[in-house]
Amino acid sequence: MRSCWCPQSPVGGEIVVAAVVKQPGAEVSEEDLIELCKNQLANFKVPKRIDFKSELPMSAFGKILRRDVREWNWADQEIKV
Repeated sequence: MRSCWCPQSPVGGEIVVAAVVKQPGAEVSEEDLIELCKNQLANFKVPKRIDFKSELPMSAFGKILRRDVREWNWADQEIKV
């Protein structure tokens, strides 16, 4: 399971960040996932950082609550987009 968002970059603009929940027993690194994305996505869609989470917030309909995922990143930022 995964979700992506674009927080503000400290040097200006935005960067792509992905939140990922690993399947039980899966062994994958941030570098592995970024390399996979580079092979399958356009350059501007490739995440610069991947945050591994134990679970993602879900709605009653089983959809990821992307606004709540972005809140994790915004907690320590002055500008919230």
